[in-house]
Amino acid sequence: MDSMGTGQVNRDQMRELQRMVDRLEIQVQNLERQVQQQSSYIDRRIRDLPDSDLLSPKFLTRAFAVLGHQIVASLLLSLIFYCIFGLFAGFFAALLGLR
Repeated sequence: MDSMGTGQVNRDQMRELQRMVDRLEIQVQNLERQVQQQSSYIDRRIRDLPDSDLLSPKFLTRAFAVLGHQIVASLLLSLIFYCIFGLFAGFFAALLGLR
């Protein structure tokens, strides 16, 4: 009777299976290491986020933070615009002898 009958595995097949299992275990270890590295990277990035109301989970808090930033930006731009406008007005007033 044939020693390679159904359900029987010879030594070469067992060695090949063991090599495949060893390779897969190495791959699993590499993947676990990568997952750990990504997890620690994400944790560091979360800790590095600024403490700002712009990142609040509450909608109204975020909305008022955006509104506040918009108001400050508008004031700064208006101030710059009025300074430039004042310089031009003074320059043209001096040219026309209005002073």
